[in-house]
Amino acid sequence: MPGADISKYGVIIRGDTPGAVAGIVEKPRFDEVPSDTASIGRYILMQGIFDVLRDLHAGNGGEIQLADAINIQAQWGNLNVVHSTALRLDCGSVDGFLPAIAHVSNLRHS
Repeated sequence: MPGADISKYGVIIRGDTPGAVAGIVEKPRFDEVPSDTASIGRYILMQGIFDVLRDLHAGNGGEIQLADAINIQAQWGNLNVVHSTALRLDCGSVDGFLPAIAHVSNLRHS
């Protein structure tokens, strides 16, 4: 996901081998992004993530952060990236929400 919009997402820190993930940086400044691969919040998590979450202290906003638990698992070498070419529409802004509505409308009227 090249461009300034990548700063709206978590960004993958690539590991030493293809597909390996060393961590995720949440919403980094554009000039500090570690790669051009965004984490768009679609995860397949192993049961062990709950043990990690249980041991975490509250972080940003006084909440336990899933990204912190994912980063711990990445340090253990338990995280891989899967690139997707699927259509993704970001409904977190008007500029993304309107095209999403148009897309669904087009599907319903095709």
